[in-house]
Amino acid sequence: MKRRGRGRPGRGAEPMQVIAVRLTAEEITALDALAERDNVSRSEAIRRALAGTPREGTPQRRQARGPARGCGAGRRLVPVD
Repeated sequence: MKRRGRGRPGRGAEPMQVIAVRLTAEEITALDALAERDNVSRSEAIRRALAGTPREGTPQRRQARGPARGCGAGRRLVPVD
């Protein structure tokens, strides 16, 4: 059996690559709040957000405003034409 060396343990079977992203202080605050709310790391919060984005070839969706504009009540997702 192959003996593993030192270092950070792998995350699943797929190889991963480290990338740098520039964010504003406001974006970092929002990211940290999201990560804390879900009890995950910044990286995992970003991965989850990316997993929720539309893929190429799939219809995009946007929010349609309901009767209570601006407060989020009555909103639903509708396809973009």
